[in-house]
Amino acid sequence: MKKQVILSIGLASTLFSSSIVEQKQFDLVQSIIPGTKIEKVKTSLISGLYEAYFKDGSLMYIVPDKRLIIMGEIYTSTGTSVTQNSIKKYKENNNIQTPLEQSIESLKSHTKENQDYLKTLVTNGIKVGTNQKHKYNIVTIKSLSCPNCRDLDNYLETKKDVVTHVYQAPSDASIKLYSKKYNIRNPREKLKKQGELITSRLQGFGVPFALIIDDEYNLVDTIHGFNKVKWDKYIVELSERIEVKK
Repeated sequence: MKKQVILSIGLASTLFSSSIVEQKQFDLVQSIIPGTKIEKVKTSLISGLYEAYFKDGSLMYIVPDKRLIIMGEIYTSTGTSVTQNSIKKYKENNNIQTPLEQSIESLKSHTKENQDYLKTLVTNGIKVGTNQKHKYNIVTIKSLSCPNCRDLDNYLETKKDVVTHVYQAPSDASIKLYSKKYNIRNPREKLKKQGELITSRLQGFGVPFALIIDDEYNLVDTIHGFNKVKWDKYIVELSERIEVKK
């Protein structure tokens, strides 16, 4: 009995000490970004960095001794996003879903309503590429002012057998692109229709953003940003399908 009591006291003491450390970390980070509403602070796997999480599960990095704030993603040399892995674990532990994640989860249900929507999404995109022997319908949402979108465009230009269905963010430059390159008669109206179609079912996404849709118009996957690892995966699958059909 005495041993059990001692163990209980020891556990409580450890939890209390841990709580004090966490509060000190929180207060330290909060002092660097006063007025910013953060939910939790954790030490990062990277020495000297702290992860400050927001209500939606997103995070920023803080270097307390340098009073630095770092926005953006950190990748390993193999292309794995350390940031996205941290966000994923945090969301799982706290049951957090962003509006975009909720939208994607809803669209992944194999219902006729979703299939009709995804088919409409494909047919209203600007088709780029001529290959008909495809495994997936790929819808890409981009902006002409986005550097990562340009990286994606450069990448896809080297993949001659890939067909994409393009949606551009509305802008004067997009109007000119649709008119001159794609010969759209009313580019302003086309961009408006595309925008309404996208935002009717998808919320909170950044660009570039891609939807991978199968031949029966079911949502297979999504690609956020220029995630080359994911793009490579689907490009390989497309190539394998093309080889089989030849």
